Amino acid sequence: EKKYHTFWQIITKNPSTKSSEVKLNSNDTKTQNNKDLFAWIQKILDKKSNEFQEQDQQWKLEVKTCDHTIALEKNFNNRPLNISKENIKCSQCELNDNLWICLHCGNLGCGREQVGLKGHSHAVEHQKANSDHCLVVKLGSLSGKNRDIYCYKCDDEVTITKPFEDSFNNNLLANLKMNLRVPTEKTLSELNVEQNMKWDFKMTDSSGNNLSSLSPNKNLGTGLLNLGNSCYFNTIIQAIFNGGIGMNDYNILQNDPTFEKLLENVVYVNTNAKIQLNKLVEAIQKSPEQYQNGVKPLIFKKIVSNGNEEFCSGRQQDAMEFFTYFLTFLDEKILDKSNKINDKFFKFNLINKLYCSNGCQMYKLLENYAEESVNIPLDENLENQSLLEKFNDVFATKTTEIDFHCPNCSTIMESRLEFESFPKTLILNPTRIKIENWQPTKTSARLLVPELLDLSDKIFTPVFDELIIKEGDSAEFKPKEELVSQLIEFSGFSRNGCIRALKQTNNDSNLEVALNWMFEHLEDANFNDPLEQATSEGININPESLITMQNMGLPEKLCKKGLHLNNGHIEQALDWVFNNMDDNGEIKIKQEKPKTDAYGDKLVSKSIQYKLTSVICHKGNSVHSGHYVIFIKKIIENEERWVLYNDEKIILINELNANEIQDIQVNGYIYIYKRL
Repeated sequence: EKKYHTFWQIITKNPSTKSSEVKLNSNDTKTQNNKDLFAWIQKILDKKSNEFQEQDQQWKLEVKTCDHTIALEKNFNNRPLNISKENIKCSQCELNDNLWICLHCGNLGCGREQVGLKGHSHAVEHQKANSDHCLVVKLGSLSGKNRDIYCYKCDDEVTITKPFEDSFNNNLLANLKMNLRVPTEKTLSELNVEQNMKWDFKMTDSSGNNLSSLSPNKNLGTGLLNLGNSCYFNTIIQAIFNGGIGMNDYNILQNDPTFEKLLENVVYVNTNAKIQLNKLVEAIQKSPEQYQNGVKPLIFKKIVSNGNEEFCSGRQQDAMEFFTYFLTFLDEKILDKSNKINDKFFKFNLINKLYCSNGCQMYKLLENYAEESVNIPLDENLENQSLLEKFNDVFATKTTEIDFHCPNCSTIMESRLEFESFPKTLILNPTRIKIENWQPTKTSARLLVPELLDLSDKIFTPVFDELIIKEGDSAEFKPKEELVSQLIEFSGFSRNGCIRALKQTNNDSNLEVALNWMFEHLEDANFNDPLEQATSEGININPESLITMQNMGLPEKLCKKGLHLNNGHIEQALDWVFNNMDDNGEIKIKQEKPKTDAYGDKLVSKSIQYKLTSVICHKGNSVHSGHYVIFIKKIIENEERWVLYNDEKIILINELNANEIQDIQVNGYIYIYKRL
């Protein structure tokens, strides 16, 4: 499937006698008389249909230059690439297809073995033996219009700059001394289109039996057509509006009294978010039988993505990022301010609590979080892991590096996350991204998935007296300087960014944990700002601002009070100090807890359980490429069954248990649980 096998014939037919005669075919000898005809036919075969060209633009990943291609351009014309027509085979074996040309020396090496193509990875071995020879071009798809260049050091497809294209093509074809105008293998772009249009999520069960296709109906809903890398959008829509969240009647417009008036008053219905969402929801929930080939959600996707550079592009996106973005869209563009349905369905509050591990009845609330999902770190080095164990690790008791001591026994206090409120739908998002060679890559650890989650032991229970920190207790974070130095050396990030990473990872000596945090928070507005530290009075003060003021000969207590009263603005703080030199510097702290919006439901039940209702799976090397599908539990013939929604295709899964479905274990990216 990776190669071209082209055969053609020119046939004349006699309509009256219904006879036909072959005038010319691809195996005939090219002569002086028919050479123009051969060339004309080849042009027809090379011509891509408008449909394919449109798909190509929709599906194509953004390919960029790298430092190695830039370096290549400077002296490429002087590189001897001596390959002749008589020597078209791998330099290490006899393979004559799936060949890659080293752009540094001209070595011909076979690529990795793929479905439909043999390969022994000799091109990769050549690069390992010659570390600087990292750029290769695919020989089979090479032509005047196409070049598939791969960089082994960047581990990605790369390209060259626009001004260099003509020079590169002319010199490459001339140096090769070959007629490469007709490609013999499909380009990486063509393979990418086919891969996304016909993504091979396993269509047989564990016993090898073929899976059954299902027709749309009110129970199953209908599929959604892929608009070009829009499978991430389709899975989130199916999850929210087709029972994936466990609530078949999740129709956020059903109790909206103003909706009926919209059709009468709105002039441009194609740009109205409520109207277009209602049309889409009705197609999925109320009239799916009318859409046997799926619904094309083009207009609504445009409305949702409008103004967002990533989601309005044709590039693949992270489904988890889109889920968060879409909930915000619903809150801001669709829901009335009085409608708090999303606050109950998806959002919840977590409390980070300090308590004495020695049994003293003391605790302190550190932070109150508002969340929409639980992010679950996975072990990068384990192939088989338990999602339940990793989930419990998030809420496990941890010894804190912060110097809080129990006032009764002086024991260092421990911290633990607990649920203050519970959502109707709990989203678990295992972290399948790791940093490898400074590049984010996706892991495919096999997860043992629990069908039920019991959160009864994770309820926040304020049964003790809250601890009041005594004067002199220090809440200041002290980074380990040797770790700061190593992080700066390895990453090149600022000192302030490295300190923030170590604070968030509790001075973990495994630098990879801190590096992962920094990659995830590079875009934070305060990433490079000095870390604000809490003083013994419980005030957040920028230490550099305090030192600057003290260096001017001003009293420390006055400096702290000035910065506190002026929200850290040093100019305004200085002005206050100079005008209040007779102030005693004492700061009156209101003993009020910071308010966090309340979400979810506060429960006191002894049993709080969640049931797995759907799983969004991703197949590919990165969350920004590859393909997304969703498995949803449906009642079919009075029995709970797993149903796969792969864009417009609806497939009945034979296995009943989630752990019998390989894609749910290996490719599961978002696990969705309904509260019982």
